[in-house]
Amino acid sequence: MHLLPLVLLPLTAQAINIVSSNDDGWAEINIRQFYKTLTAAGHSVVVSAPAENQSGTGSSDETPTTLTEPCEFNSCPSGSPAVGYNASDPRLNYVNSYPVTSMKYGISTAAPPFFNGAPPALAVSGPNVGANLGLAVYFSGTVGAAHYAAEAGIPAIAFSGSSGSPTAWNAPVPAYSQVYAQLATKITNQIVASGTPYLPDQVWLNVNFPEVSDECASADDFKFVLSRIFSGIFSDDDVETCGSKRLPTETTVVDTDGCYVSISVGWSDKTDAAADVQAIVLDKLSDLLKVRSTPHPRVCQPWRARPVINRLRQLGAAARRSTAKEQSVRPRRSGLQSRLLLTLPSGKTLSPSFEAPNGVAGYFGLPDSVAMWDLINHDAATKEIITAYIDHRKNNCHGDKSNKAVRNNVVSWSHDPNALPAMRQAAGLRDSYYKTLPTLHHTITENLHTL
Repeated sequence: MHLLPLVLLPLTAQAINIVSSNDDGWAEINIRQFYKTLTAAGHSVVVSAPAENQSGTGSSDETPTTLTEPCEFNSCPSGSPAVGYNASDPRLNYVNSYPVTSMKYGISTAAPPFFNGAPPALAVSGPNVGANLGLAVYFSGTVGAAHYAAEAGIPAIAFSGSSGSPTAWNAPVPAYSQVYAQLATKITNQIVASGTPYLPDQVWLNVNFPEVSDECASADDFKFVLSRIFSGIFSDDDVETCGSKRLPTETTVVDTDGCYVSISVGWSDKTDAAADVQAIVLDKLSDLLKVRSTPHPRVCQPWRARPVINRLRQLGAAARRSTAKEQSVRPRRSGLQSRLLLTLPSGKTLSPSFEAPNGVAGYFGLPDSVAMWDLINHDAATKEIITAYIDHRKNNCHGDKSNKAVRNNVVSWSHDPNALPAMRQAAGLRDSYYKTLPTLHHTITENLHTL
Protein backbone atom coordinates (compact mmCIF):
# COMPACT_ATOMS: atom_id res chain seq x y z
CA MET A 1 0.00 0.00 0.00
CA HIS A 2 1.27 3.44 -0.82
CA LEU A 3 0.99 6.59 1.22
CA LEU A 4 -1.45 9.14 -0.08
CA PRO A 5 -0.72 12.85 -0.22
CA LEU A 6 -3.00 14.85 2.02
CA VAL A 7 -6.01 15.90 0.00
CA LEU A 8 -7.46 19.08 1.44
CA LEU A 9 -11.22 19.18 1.17
CA PRO A 10 -12.72 22.40 -0.16
CA LEU A 11 -13.78 25.01 2.34
CA THR A 12 -17.33 24.28 3.38
CA ALA A 13 -19.87 27.05 2.94
CA GLN A 14 -21.24 26.34 6.44
CA ALA A 15 -18.22 26.32 8.73
CA ILE A 16 -19.16 25.68 12.37
CA ASN A 17 -17.66 25.32 15.85
CA ILE A 18 -16.69 21.71 16.66
CA VAL A 19 -15.32 20.00 19.78
CA SER A 20 -13.29 16.85 19.16
CA SER A 21 -12.35 13.97 21.47
CA ASN A 22 -11.46 10.26 21.38
CA ASP A 23 -10.42 7.42 23.67
CA ASP A 24 -6.99 6.72 22.14
CA GLY A 25 -5.49 9.89 23.59
CA TRP A 26 -4.86 13.47 22.59
CA ALA A 27 -1.48 12.68 21.01
CA GLU A 28 -2.67 9.80 18.79
CA ILE A 29 -2.25 10.58 15.11
CA ASN A 30 -5.86 9.94 14.03
CA ILE A 31 -7.36 12.73 16.13
CA ARG A 32 -4.59 15.14 15.10
CA GLN A 33 -5.08 14.37 11.40
CA PHE A 34 -8.85 14.78 11.74
CA TYR A 35 -8.29 18.12 13.49
CA LYS A 36 -6.12 19.33 10.61
CA THR A 37 -8.58 18.15 7.95
CA LEU A 38 -11.61 19.71 9.65
CA THR A 39 -9.69 22.96 10.08
CA ALA A 40 -8.64 22.91 6.42
CA ALA A 41 -12.33 22.55 5.54
CA GLY A 42 -13.01 25.84 7.32
CA HIS A 43 -14.35 24.66 10.67
CA SER A 44 -13.27 26.06 14.04
CA VAL A 45 -12.14 23.02 16.03
CA VAL A 46 -11.00 22.48 19.61
CA VAL A 47 -9.59 19.11 20.73
CA SER A 48 -10.20 17.89 24.28
CA ALA A 49 -9.05 14.30 24.70
CA PRO A 50 -7.53 12.01 27.34
CA ALA A 51 -3.88 12.45 28.28
CA GLU A 52 -3.40 8.70 27.92
CA ASN A 53 -4.98 5.87 25.96
CA GLN A 54 -8.36 5.21 27.60
CA SER A 55 -9.77 2.62 25.20
CA GLY A 56 -12.54 0.42 26.55
CA THR A 57 -13.63 2.77 29.35
CA GLY A 58 -17.19 3.26 28.10
CA SER A 59 -19.04 6.09 29.83
CA SER A 60 -16.74 6.32 32.86
CA ASP A 61 -16.34 9.84 34.27
CA GLU A 62 -13.93 10.99 36.97
CA THR A 63 -12.38 14.25 38.13
CA PRO A 64 -9.03 14.77 36.35
CA THR A 65 -5.88 14.44 38.46
CA THR A 66 -2.25 15.57 38.20
CA LEU A 67 -0.22 13.25 36.00
CA THR A 68 2.03 10.82 37.87
CA GLU A 69 3.67 9.71 34.61
CA PRO A 70 4.15 11.32 31.20
CA CYS A 71 1.26 11.70 28.76
CA GLU A 72 1.13 9.12 25.98
CA PHE A 73 4.05 9.24 23.56
CA ASN A 74 5.77 11.57 26.07
CA SER A 75 3.56 14.40 24.85
CA CYS A 76 3.64 16.03 28.30
CA PRO A 77 5.93 15.38 31.30
CA SER A 78 5.15 13.63 34.55
CA GLY A 79 3.79 16.09 37.09
CA SER A 80 1.84 18.05 34.49
CA PRO A 81 -1.46 19.53 35.71
CA ALA A 82 -4.71 17.58 35.46
CA VAL A 83 -5.67 19.50 32.32
CA GLY A 84 -3.45 21.33 29.89
CA TYR A 85 -2.86 22.35 26.31
CA ASN A 86 -0.24 22.38 23.59
CA ALA A 87 1.93 25.48 23.93
CA SER A 88 2.23 25.89 20.16
CA ASP A 89 -1.48 25.29 19.52
CA PRO A 90 -3.78 25.97 22.51
CA ARG A 91 -6.72 24.41 20.67
CA LEU A 92 -5.16 21.01 21.47
CA ASN A 93 -6.13 20.11 25.04
CA TYR A 94 -5.47 17.06 27.21
CA VAL A 95 -7.50 15.90 30.21
CA ASN A 96 -6.03 13.34 32.60
CA SER A 97 -9.20 11.28 32.89
CA TYR A 98 -11.69 9.36 30.75
CA PRO A 99 -13.11 10.22 27.30
CA VAL A 100 -16.45 11.32 28.76
CA THR A 101 -14.64 13.62 31.20
CA SER A 102 -12.56 14.98 28.33
CA MET A 103 -15.62 15.69 26.21
CA LYS A 104 -17.35 17.32 29.18
CA TYR A 105 -14.32 19.57 29.76
CA GLY A 106 -14.16 20.44 26.07
CA ILE A 107 -17.81 21.43 25.90
CA SER A 108 -17.88 23.44 29.13
CA THR A 109 -14.38 24.88 29.45
CA ALA A 110 -11.85 24.37 26.65
CA ALA A 111 -13.94 25.20 23.59
CA PRO A 112 -16.11 28.25 24.51
CA PRO A 113 -13.19 30.76 24.67
CA PHE A 114 -12.46 29.99 21.01
CA PHE A 115 -16.16 30.23 20.10
CA ASN A 116 -16.89 33.68 21.58
CA GLY A 117 -18.31 32.04 24.68
CA ALA A 118 -20.76 29.85 22.77
CA PRO A 119 -20.98 26.07 23.17
CA PRO A 120 -19.87 23.86 20.28
CA ALA A 121 -22.40 23.31 17.51
CA LEU A 122 -21.23 19.73 16.93
CA ALA A 123 -19.16 17.11 18.77
CA VAL A 124 -17.02 14.50 17.03
CA SER A 125 -15.12 11.59 18.55
CA GLY A 126 -12.32 9.62 16.91
CA PRO A 127 -11.47 8.30 14.44
CA ASN A 128 -10.91 5.41 16.83
CA VAL A 129 -8.06 2.97 16.26
CA GLY A 130 -10.14 -0.15 15.64
CA ALA A 131 -13.79 -0.72 14.80
CA ASN A 132 -16.64 -0.10 17.26
CA LEU A 133 -19.33 -2.44 15.96
CA GLY A 134 -22.34 -3.91 17.72
CA LEU A 135 -21.55 -4.86 21.30
CA ALA A 136 -18.42 -2.72 21.32
CA VAL A 137 -20.53 0.46 21.62
CA TYR A 138 -21.14 -0.34 25.29
CA PHE A 139 -17.42 -0.49 26.07
CA SER A 140 -16.00 2.09 23.67
CA GLY A 141 -14.75 5.33 25.14
CA THR A 142 -14.97 6.90 21.69
CA VAL A 143 -18.68 6.10 21.61
CA GLY A 144 -19.00 7.07 25.29
CA ALA A 145 -17.71 10.57 24.53
CA ALA A 146 -20.12 11.05 21.62
CA HIS A 147 -22.99 9.63 23.67
CA TYR A 148 -22.25 12.09 26.49
CA ALA A 149 -22.27 15.03 24.08
CA ALA A 150 -25.64 13.96 22.66
CA GLU A 151 -27.04 13.68 26.18
CA ALA A 152 -25.69 17.19 26.85
CA GLY A 153 -27.62 18.54 23.86
CA ILE A 154 -24.73 18.66 21.37
CA PRO A 155 -25.22 16.67 18.13
CA ALA A 156 -22.47 14.06 18.06
CA ILE A 157 -20.74 11.60 15.74
CA ALA A 158 -18.41 8.75 16.74
CA PHE A 159 -15.94 7.64 14.05
CA SER A 160 -13.97 4.38 14.11
CA GLY A 161 -11.64 2.74 11.60
CA SER A 162 -10.65 -0.91 11.14
CA SER A 163 -7.07 -0.17 10.06
CA GLY A 164 -4.11 0.93 12.09
CA SER A 165 -2.52 0.76 15.52
CA PRO A 166 -1.79 3.47 18.12
CA THR A 167 0.63 5.93 16.50
CA ALA A 168 2.25 9.09 17.84
CA TRP A 169 1.20 12.48 16.52
CA ASN A 170 4.71 13.22 15.23
CA ALA A 171 5.18 10.00 13.23
CA PRO A 172 4.79 9.96 9.43
CA VAL A 173 1.06 10.08 8.71
CA PRO A 174 -0.18 6.63 7.64
CA ALA A 175 -2.41 6.35 4.58
CA TYR A 176 -5.32 5.04 6.64
CA SER A 177 -5.20 8.05 8.96
CA GLN A 178 -5.42 10.45 6.03
CA VAL A 179 -8.27 8.52 4.42
CA TYR A 180 -10.27 8.24 7.65
CA ALA A 181 -9.85 11.96 8.36
CA GLN A 182 -11.11 12.80 4.87
CA LEU A 183 -14.08 10.42 5.15
CA ALA A 184 -15.01 11.73 8.61
CA THR A 185 -14.81 15.31 7.35
CA LYS A 186 -17.00 14.42 4.38
CA ILE A 187 -19.69 13.04 6.68
CA THR A 188 -19.36 16.01 9.03
CA ASN A 189 -19.75 18.44 6.14
CA GLN A 190 -22.85 16.60 4.94
CA ILE A 191 -24.48 16.82 8.38
CA VAL A 192 -23.63 20.52 8.58
CA ALA A 193 -24.94 21.18 5.07
CA SER A 194 -28.26 19.54 6.02
CA GLY A 195 -28.99 22.44 8.35
CA THR A 196 -29.95 22.78 11.99
CA PRO A 197 -30.83 20.91 14.03
CA TYR A 198 -27.95 18.80 12.76
CA LEU A 199 -29.35 15.69 14.46
CA PRO A 200 -32.52 14.97 16.46
CA ASP A 201 -32.33 15.32 20.25
CA GLN A 202 -30.47 12.52 22.07
CA VAL A 203 -29.21 11.08 18.78
CA TRP A 204 -25.60 10.27 17.96
CA LEU A 205 -24.16 8.57 14.90
CA ASN A 206 -21.89 5.53 15.04
CA VAL A 207 -19.71 5.53 11.91
CA ASN A 208 -17.36 2.66 11.08
CA PHE A 209 -14.81 2.65 8.27
CA PRO A 210 -13.56 -0.63 6.76
CA GLU A 211 -9.88 -1.36 6.28
CA VAL A 212 -7.88 0.85 3.95
CA SER A 213 -6.32 -1.38 1.29
CA ASP A 214 -5.10 -1.34 -2.30
CA GLU A 215 -8.75 -1.61 -3.38
CA CYS A 216 -9.94 0.96 -0.84
CA ALA A 217 -7.03 3.39 -0.97
CA SER A 218 -8.68 6.77 -1.53
CA ALA A 219 -11.60 8.51 0.14
CA ASP A 220 -13.32 8.48 -3.26
CA ASP A 221 -13.32 4.67 -3.24
CA PHE A 222 -15.72 4.45 -0.30
CA LYS A 223 -19.52 4.30 -0.30
CA PHE A 224 -21.79 5.13 2.63
CA VAL A 225 -24.64 2.96 3.91
CA LEU A 226 -27.27 3.61 6.57
CA SER A 227 -27.11 0.72 9.03
CA ARG A 228 -28.14 -0.36 12.50
CA ILE A 229 -25.92 -1.22 15.47
CA PHE A 230 -27.64 -4.48 16.41
CA SER A 231 -29.42 -7.03 14.23
CA GLY A 232 -32.89 -6.34 15.64
CA ILE A 233 -34.40 -9.53 14.26
CA PHE A 234 -37.39 -9.23 16.59
CA SER A 235 -37.43 -5.42 16.77
CA ASP A 236 -39.84 -2.99 15.16
CA ASP A 237 -39.29 -2.07 11.51
CA ASP A 238 -36.52 0.31 10.48
CA VAL A 239 -36.82 3.14 7.97
CA GLU A 240 -37.31 1.68 4.50
CA THR A 241 -34.29 1.57 2.19
CA CYS A 242 -33.56 -0.75 -0.73
CA GLY A 243 -37.15 -1.94 -0.56
CA SER A 244 -36.59 -3.38 2.93
CA LYS A 245 -37.73 -2.24 6.36
CA ARG A 246 -34.74 -3.83 8.05
CA LEU A 247 -31.43 -1.99 7.82
CA PRO A 248 -28.24 -4.04 7.51
CA THR A 249 -26.09 -4.28 10.63
CA GLU A 250 -22.98 -2.17 10.67
CA THR A 251 -20.91 -5.35 10.99
CA THR A 252 -22.43 -6.71 7.79
CA VAL A 253 -21.81 -3.45 5.94
CA VAL A 254 -18.17 -3.07 6.99
CA ASP A 255 -17.39 -6.74 6.32
CA THR A 256 -18.86 -6.63 2.79
CA ASP A 257 -16.37 -6.33 -0.07
CA GLY A 258 -16.60 -2.98 -1.82
CA CYS A 259 -15.32 -0.26 0.58
CA TYR A 260 -18.58 0.31 2.46
CA VAL A 261 -18.84 2.73 5.40
CA SER A 262 -21.60 2.06 7.93
CA ILE A 263 -23.56 4.91 9.53
CA SER A 264 -25.83 3.82 12.40
CA VAL A 265 -28.29 6.02 14.28
CA GLY A 266 -27.77 5.62 18.03
CA TRP A 267 -30.25 6.46 20.78
CA SER A 268 -29.83 7.65 24.37
CA ASP A 269 -29.57 4.09 25.75
CA LYS A 270 -26.81 3.15 23.28
CA THR A 271 -29.20 1.08 21.18
CA ASP A 272 -30.67 1.78 17.74
CA ALA A 273 -33.00 4.73 17.27
CA ALA A 274 -36.56 4.13 16.06
CA ALA A 275 -37.58 4.25 12.40
CA ASP A 276 -38.95 7.81 12.52
CA VAL A 277 -35.62 9.07 13.86
CA GLN A 278 -33.68 7.00 11.31
CA ALA A 279 -35.80 8.61 8.60
CA ILE A 280 -34.69 12.10 9.66
CA VAL A 281 -31.03 11.07 9.46
CA LEU A 282 -31.60 9.30 6.14
CA ASP A 283 -32.97 12.53 4.71
CA LYS A 284 -30.04 14.55 6.06
CA LEU A 285 -27.55 12.14 4.51
CA SER A 286 -29.46 11.68 1.27
CA ASP A 287 -26.76 13.25 -0.91
CA LEU A 288 -24.13 10.99 0.62
CA LEU A 289 -25.77 7.62 1.16
CA LYS A 290 -25.77 5.07 -1.62
CA VAL A 291 -28.61 3.00 -0.20
CA ARG A 292 -31.79 4.35 -1.73
CA SER A 293 -35.42 3.35 -1.79
CA THR A 294 -36.77 1.48 -4.79
CA PRO A 295 -35.78 0.99 -7.54
CA HIS A 296 -32.84 -0.87 -6.00
CA PRO A 297 -29.38 0.14 -7.17
CA ARG A 298 -26.76 -2.56 -7.28
CA VAL A 299 -25.14 -1.30 -4.08
CA CYS A 300 -28.16 -2.54 -2.12
CA GLN A 301 -27.66 -6.16 -3.12
CA PRO A 302 -24.92 -7.42 -0.74
CA TRP A 303 -27.12 -7.19 2.36
CA ARG A 304 -30.69 -7.36 1.12
CA ALA A 305 -32.84 -9.46 3.44
CA ARG A 306 -32.57 -13.17 2.69
CA PRO A 307 -35.51 -15.59 2.95
CA VAL A 308 -33.96 -17.39 5.91
CA ILE A 309 -33.76 -14.15 7.87
CA ASN A 310 -37.38 -13.34 7.07
CA ARG A 311 -38.41 -16.83 8.14
CA LEU A 312 -36.76 -16.41 11.51
CA ARG A 313 -38.49 -13.06 11.96
CA GLN A 314 -41.84 -14.71 11.24
CA LEU A 315 -41.14 -17.44 13.78
CA GLY A 316 -40.09 -14.86 16.34
CA ALA A 317 -43.21 -12.75 15.77
CA ALA A 318 -45.42 -15.81 16.25
CA ALA A 319 -43.57 -16.74 19.43
CA ARG A 320 -43.94 -13.19 20.75
CA ARG A 321 -47.70 -13.21 20.18
CA SER A 322 -48.05 -16.64 21.78
CA THR A 323 -45.96 -15.77 24.82
CA ALA A 324 -47.74 -12.46 25.32
CA LYS A 325 -51.14 -14.14 25.14
CA GLU A 326 -50.15 -16.73 27.73
CA GLN A 327 -48.92 -14.05 30.10
CA SER A 328 -51.76 -11.62 29.32
CA VAL A 329 -49.35 -8.82 28.64
CA ARG A 330 -48.87 -6.53 25.70
CA PRO A 331 -45.53 -7.33 24.02
CA ARG A 332 -43.12 -4.46 24.30
CA ARG A 333 -40.52 -3.56 21.74
CA SER A 334 -37.82 -6.25 22.06
CA GLY A 335 -38.91 -6.99 25.62
CA LEU A 336 -39.26 -10.75 25.12
CA GLN A 337 -36.18 -11.32 23.05
CA SER A 338 -34.29 -13.45 25.55
CA ARG A 339 -37.07 -16.03 25.60
CA LEU A 340 -37.65 -15.90 21.85
CA LEU A 341 -34.02 -16.66 21.28
CA LEU A 342 -34.31 -19.96 23.10
CA THR A 343 -37.76 -21.32 22.27
CA LEU A 344 -39.54 -20.99 18.92
CA PRO A 345 -43.11 -22.07 17.98
CA SER A 346 -41.95 -25.44 16.62
CA GLY A 347 -40.83 -26.39 20.10
CA LYS A 348 -37.24 -26.56 18.90
CA THR A 349 -34.60 -24.62 20.79
CA LEU A 350 -31.67 -22.49 19.74
CA SER A 351 -29.69 -23.56 22.79
CA PRO A 352 -26.76 -21.38 23.77
CA SER A 353 -23.87 -23.04 25.56
CA PHE A 354 -24.37 -20.64 28.43
CA GLU A 355 -27.39 -19.51 30.43
CA ALA A 356 -27.16 -16.58 32.74
CA PRO A 357 -28.67 -16.68 36.24
CA ASN A 358 -32.10 -15.23 36.95
CA GLY A 359 -33.47 -16.35 33.56
CA VAL A 360 -31.61 -13.75 31.52
CA ALA A 361 -30.60 -16.69 29.26
CA GLY A 362 -27.28 -15.37 28.09
CA TYR A 363 -28.97 -12.33 26.59
CA PHE A 364 -26.82 -9.61 28.21
CA GLY A 365 -29.64 -7.12 27.83
CA LEU A 366 -28.83 -6.24 24.22
CA PRO A 367 -31.07 -6.17 21.14
CA ASP A 368 -28.60 -8.29 19.16
CA SER A 369 -29.66 -11.55 20.80
CA VAL A 370 -28.68 -13.93 18.01
CA ALA A 371 -25.27 -12.33 17.58
CA MET A 372 -24.86 -12.45 21.37
CA TRP A 373 -25.70 -16.15 21.38
CA ASP A 374 -23.10 -16.70 18.67
CA LEU A 375 -20.51 -14.64 20.51
CA ILE A 376 -20.94 -16.68 23.66
CA ASN A 377 -20.43 -19.94 21.79
CA HIS A 378 -17.31 -18.71 20.02
CA ASP A 379 -15.51 -16.89 22.78
CA ALA A 380 -15.05 -18.46 26.20
CA ALA A 381 -13.34 -15.33 27.50
CA THR A 382 -16.36 -13.22 26.64
CA LYS A 383 -18.54 -15.78 28.40
CA GLU A 384 -16.51 -15.11 31.54
CA ILE A 385 -16.95 -11.37 31.10
CA ILE A 386 -20.70 -11.72 30.76
CA THR A 387 -20.87 -14.00 33.78
CA ALA A 388 -18.91 -11.43 35.78
CA TYR A 389 -21.22 -8.69 34.57
CA ILE A 390 -24.36 -10.55 35.58
CA ASP A 391 -22.90 -11.36 38.98
CA HIS A 392 -22.10 -7.66 39.30
CA ARG A 393 -25.55 -6.41 38.30
CA LYS A 394 -28.03 -9.22 38.98
CA ASN A 395 -29.19 -7.77 42.30
CA ASN A 396 -30.10 -4.45 40.68
CA CYS A 397 -32.98 -5.67 38.51
CA HIS A 398 -35.25 -6.04 41.57
CA GLY A 399 -37.05 -9.01 40.07
CA ASP A 400 -37.84 -7.31 36.77
CA LYS A 401 -36.40 -9.48 34.01
CA SER A 402 -37.66 -7.31 31.16
CA ASN A 403 -35.32 -6.24 28.40
CA LYS A 404 -35.65 -2.62 29.49
CA ALA A 405 -34.48 -3.32 33.03
CA VAL A 406 -31.53 -5.44 31.95
CA ARG A 407 -30.56 -3.03 29.18
CA ASN A 408 -30.62 -0.10 31.57
CA ASN A 409 -28.33 -2.03 33.87
CA VAL A 410 -25.92 -2.58 30.99
CA VAL A 411 -25.84 1.17 30.44
CA SER A 412 -25.32 1.69 34.18
CA TRP A 413 -22.52 -0.85 34.10
CA SER A 414 -20.76 1.13 31.38
CA HIS A 415 -20.61 4.01 33.90
CA ASP A 416 -19.36 1.82 36.77
CA PRO A 417 -15.61 2.14 37.58
CA ASN A 418 -15.70 -1.29 39.27
CA ALA A 419 -16.56 -2.84 35.92
CA LEU A 420 -13.60 -1.29 34.09
CA PRO A 421 -11.38 -4.41 34.06
CA ALA A 422 -14.07 -6.46 32.35
CA MET A 423 -14.89 -3.62 29.97
CA ARG A 424 -11.25 -3.25 28.96
CA GLN A 425 -11.00 -7.00 28.38
CA ALA A 426 -14.12 -6.92 26.23
CA ALA A 427 -12.72 -4.06 24.18
CA GLY A 428 -9.52 -6.01 23.64
CA LEU A 429 -11.48 -9.00 22.37
CA ARG A 430 -13.54 -7.11 19.84
CA ASP A 431 -11.10 -7.20 16.91
CA SER A 432 -10.55 -10.96 17.06
CA TYR A 433 -14.28 -11.49 17.57
CA TYR A 434 -15.36 -9.58 14.48
CA LYS A 435 -12.65 -11.19 12.34
CA THR A 436 -13.45 -14.79 13.31
CA LEU A 437 -17.18 -14.78 13.99
CA PRO A 438 -19.28 -16.42 11.25
CA THR A 439 -21.78 -14.08 9.67
CA LEU A 440 -25.23 -13.73 11.17
CA HIS A 441 -26.75 -15.24 8.03
CA HIS A 442 -24.55 -18.33 8.29
CA THR A 443 -25.36 -18.73 11.98
CA ILE A 444 -29.10 -18.54 11.44
CA THR A 445 -28.95 -20.86 8.44
CA GLU A 446 -27.10 -23.51 10.41
CA ASN A 447 -29.59 -23.39 13.26
CA LEU A 448 -32.69 -23.36 11.08
CA HIS A 449 -31.73 -26.86 9.95
CA THR A 450 -32.88 -28.04 13.38
CA LEU A 451 -36.22 -26.23 13.40
